[in-house]
Amino acid sequence: MDIVELGAVGELVGGVAVIGTLVYLGLQVKQSTRTSRSAGYQAAVSSVSDWSRNVGSDAELAVIMHDGSRDPSSLSREQRIQYVYLITSVVRNFENIHYQYENGSLDDSVWDSWEARIRGFFTAPGPQAFWKRQRMAYSASFRDFVEAEAGPVVSLPEDPLAGDEV
Repeated sequence: MDIVELGAVGELVGGVAVIGTLVYLGLQVKQSTRTSRSAGYQAAVSSVSDWSRNVGSDAELAVIMHDGSRDPSSLSREQRIQYVYLITSVVRNFENIHYQYENGSLDDSVWDSWEARIRGFFTAPGPQAFWKRQRMAYSASFRDFVEAEAGPVVSLPEDPLAGDEV
């Protein structure tokens, strides 16, 4: 074998090595992306779970959230203030999950259940009153989702959260 043939064999081996390296790097990027998406979703679910556990394990907060969602005007001023903080937290969690879906971190099958939960949440009078007052504090894409996808926010005859700015 002469030097030209050795050079050709060397180029062939080098080309195969480059292709192998590119395939390996592609697999690593794919795995890293999957891991990153999973971590983002896990963080979002943990946040919702923590919120639910905290509210559910405190009888007073659970009643405030329950009653405030059904009829915010039935709450005392102090309870309405607490309700606004509670609902702000859960709506931020919902916005984060919506963001995760929009960025491809959630499969459609996972998103379907979250979409149903968010839709159901915004059908209650308390969340509707909150949304009417606080909608501009959320991203445009989440506002569009809540108002178009999750159904129209109904008009309330009076603002049951009036005077409780947070």
